[in-house]
Amino acid sequence: MSYNGLPIVQVDEDNVGNQILPVLGAQPRRRARQRSTSIYVLSLGDRALTGIQNGVVETRDLGSWKPKPVMRTRVEWFFGTCDI
Repeated sequence: MSYNGLPIVQVDEDNVGNQILPVLGAQPRRRARQRSTSIYVLSLGDRALTGIQNGVVETRDLGSWKPKPVMRTRVEWFFGTCDI
C-alpha cells in the first residue's frame, strides 16, 4: 500500500504492546459495523521533513521529591521540524 509514492505502514502497537493508533468505534450517522482510524503518511529525509535542534540535550538532576518516592530530572532539548 502506498500514497503518492510513499509507503503506508501499520503503526498499531508500541514495543510493549500498547495501542498507538487504535481503531475507533462506530462513528455517528454510520452503520454500527463500520470502523475508522487515522492514517498518517510522512516523507522523511534530506529533501523532505527534517528534524532540527539548537544545541545539545541538557539534563539536570533535581534530586528526590519529598511527597513521593521518586527522583526528578530536568531535560532541556530545543528541537523542531522543518520542510526543506
